[in-house]
Amino acid sequence: MSLRTRLTLFFVGIVVLPLLAATVAFQALSSRQADTRADTRLRTGARALAAFWEERLSVVEREVILAAERVAPHISEPRLPARVKAARSGSGLDFLIVAEEGGGVRAADLLPAQYVPGRPTPSPEVLAAEPEPPAVLRTSLKILHEETSSVVVGGRYADASLATELKNMTGFDVAVVSGGEILAAAGPVPPFTPRPGVQSESEGHRSLFVPIGHPGRG
Repeated sequence: MSLRTRLTLFFVGIVVLPLLAATVAFQALSSRQADTRADTRLRTGARALAAFWEERLSVVEREVILAAERVAPHISEPRLPARVKAARSGSGLDFLIVAEEGGGVRAADLLPAQYVPGRPTPSPEVLAAEPEPPAVLRTSLKILHEETSSVVVGGRYADASLATELKNMTGFDVAVVSGGEILAAAGPVPPFTPRPGVQSESEGHRSLFVPIGHPGRG
């Protein structure tokens, strides 16, 4: 089974400088001090994020295994869609799909994703495809039942719900970014050019792009 993500999480720390009417020298000193504090907070938040992401991937893996155990005995039954829906709703997963090993979807149950306006929830076919789409935390599990070989695919969306959870954890505005495109966000996000590991500043926002996930993890 595989747990892979191709996402970048974008932290935006808003730096507010008080006493703007003070002398130029004091403003410059305050700016440097505030920048240093913001940089430290961003780096600390990045380390916390990496640990959170790995923990969340492990939770998704366990949830999919449990869901697959509930679905497996009913793979060949007409009521498979109902079993998939019950297994998905009984877990913390946003989507659960049973697909043929060749790629056809046999049954699926999905919650709507909270992506940015104009970006729809991926279809079951897209969610079950290889490689996986961006902005999801997903794992797949091959199951054998009698003479039937199927794949159970499940996971959670890396959408506004997850971004908000990360914002509450770190105190920063957060955006999920892939290929230079914002997929989901919690809080305002200024214009940017994604450069992982590089900090930037725009309109009073100090930003740090943090690559997340381990492609090829098995």
